Amino acid sequence: VRDRTREYAFGTLRTALNAAIERDLLAVNPCKKSLKPKCKPKEGTALTQEQADRLIEASATGEWEAMIRLAIFSGMRQGELFALTWDDVD
Repeated sequence: VRDRTREYAFGTLRTALNAAIERDLLAVNPCKKSLKPKCKPKEGTALTQEQADRLIEASATGEWEAMIRLAIFSGMRQGELFALTWDDVD
């Protein structure tokens, strides 16, 4: 199980147990005495200029060309790219 998954699971469990306390189903939240799992930051890797050029060239006539170019030139993450709408375009 990945560190991030443990962190999310702990948060969900803590929230659920707090709700149980509010409904008088539990007296104390055992998560309060537990240490929160730590998520180690992941180091990203960037494409070299040559790799970026090859990727742009390979996508030159495909339907993903604009998305790939935007990702390379803006540095946006996948979630940010897929969340874009036409209202975001200037």
